[in-house]
Amino acid sequence: MQQKGIILGVPRPLRGLPELSTVRVRVTVNGMQVDEAAGDAVLGHPLNSVAWLANKLAEYGLALAPGDLIMTGSFTRQHPVAKGDIIRAEFEGVGNVTASFV
Repeated sequence: MQQKGIILGVPRPLRGLPELSTVRVRVTVNGMQVDEAAGDAVLGHPLNSVAWLANKLAEYGLALAPGDLIMTGSFTRQHPVAKGDIIRAEFEGVGNVTASFV
């Protein structure tokens, strides 16, 4: 399986969000739950991968810039989808995202 894109929601400031390492996500495909996990599945905390990236870039004299899009890693594994599928991820205390594949 190969990832070929991302789905972006409305940006939310970190202030006011629940502790990301404890946020649970529930993933459904066509209304059937296929996965559930918490943010600590991403290096213990999703922001740990941002710190790793910033440090790695610094080794090459590079830096993150305001507005950069960073994929921190997924709480769950990827799930195959096909034409007609609807996949939904519900992040407790954060929000939901739904994608339809046509």
